[in-house]
Amino acid sequence: MSCPETYYCNGPLGRAVEKSCKEFNLLVSTGRGLEPRCSRALLEIFSGFDDSFESWKSVFSGLMFAKTRNPRQSVDHLVQTLEEQPWFNDLVKRAVPVDIVVETDPEEIVKVSKRLRDGADLGGEEPFRVRIRKRGAEVDRMELIGKIADLFQNPVDLVTPEFELRVEMIRGVTGVSLIRRGEIFPDL
Repeated sequence: MSCPETYYCNGPLGRAVEKSCKEFNLLVSTGRGLEPRCSRALLEIFSGFDDSFESWKSVFSGLMFAKTRNPRQSVDHLVQTLEEQPWFNDLVKRAVPVDIVVETDPEEIVKVSKRLRDGADLGGEEPFRVRIRKRGAEVDRMELIGKIADLFQNPVDLVTPEFELRVEMIRGVTGVSLIRRGEIFPDL
C-alpha cells in the first residue's frame, strides 16, 4: 500500500493517537492548509453526539479521514449543525460516508461495488451514476466506471440521480460507498 501506515489524529477528547489510513469511514474536505482548524471544528461538532469520533489528515492537502460510529448519521448531524452554526461552513466543504475500504485495485473495487449493490434495496427504475475521485492512484477511471456501471440495470442519470456508487481513491487505499440522496454533504 502506498499510503503511510499510520497518521496522528485528534481522537476522543482531543488526544493524539495513531491511526491507520485503512480505518476511516468518512472523508471530509476542507480548504488547503486548514486541516488543524477543521479537525478542531469537527471535534466540537461531534462532541456529545459521537464521543468516539476521530479525524486525521490524509497525504493530500485539504482531505481528511474520519472514523465515526455511523457515518450516515454523522453526515446528518453535520448538516443540522451547519444549518444552526453556519460559520463551520468555512471549514467543512464536503463529507462523504464510506461503506467499505479496500486497496486501490480495480478488481477489488468492482467486487465490493457488486457486494454493495447486492446488499442494497434498489428499485430497477431508480436512476444512478458512478462517481470516481482519483488522488494519486494509477487506475483507468473510464474503464472502472464502465465495469461498475455494468453491474446495475438501473437507468443512468448524471445530473439528478437517486443514488450513486462513489469511489474515493487516495493513493493505495480506496473508499467505496453506495449513497442515496441526503446521505452526503453537500447532497448529490
